[in-house]
This record gives sequence, structure tokens and C-alpha cells, in this order.
Amino acid sequence: MPRTKGPTRVTQPDPVVMRIGEGIELCQAGRREAARSLLSEVWEQLDGEPGDAFHRCAVAHWMADVQDDVRDELLWDRRALEAADLVREHGAGVEGVAPPVAGLYASLHLNLAKC
Repeated sequence: MPRTKGPTRVTQPDPVVMRIGEGIELCQAGRREAARSLLSEVWEQLDGEPGDAFHRCAVAHWMADVQDDVRDELLWDRRALEAADLVREHGAGVEGVAPPVAGLYASLHLNLAKC
């Protein structure tokens, strides 16, 4: 007799992740100013709030990519790394399970070095 699965849990998409995704799409389409504007709005919603450190890391990481001045890019790369450290400190919660930013550290450090 085949096993039946339990009910599928449907979750609503995270609106912040959706907006970050829109910013990424703009960036990848070469629309840097539009991406910078959208990601700035998302950042302002997160800044000053305890906010989700993972969201802050993602926004800062992509904001760095749409900066025109290397000093601004470096500032955003540092913000991304600081947020990643917060995710690592508070996000794992389960022993032996890597936090969601573990795979980003190489890229974050490479971006710092590139600046």
C-alpha cells in the first residue's frame, strides 16, 4: 500500500524577499538606478528596526553591486558582512546546521577584497 503524505503546508511568499528579488532583476537587466532606488526603499524599511538580518545581508550585498563609487560599494559590502555575522550568531539555532548565509561568506569576502 503506498504511503500518503500529510497535508501540504502552503506559505505566503515573503514580501521583503519578493522586493529584493525585483531589485536583483533590475540590477541584472542593467537598470542600476532603478535597482538602487528599490533596494534603498527596502533598506530604509529594515534599517533601524531589529529586522531580519538575512534580509539586511541580501539588500546590502546587492546594493554594493549598483554603486557608482567604490567607497560606497565598500560601505555596502561591509554592511552585508556585518548582517551575515548577525545571521550566523542568531540564525542557526540547530547544532550542526549551517545558517542560511554560510555559503555567502566567500562571495562577501571576495567583494570586500575587490574594493
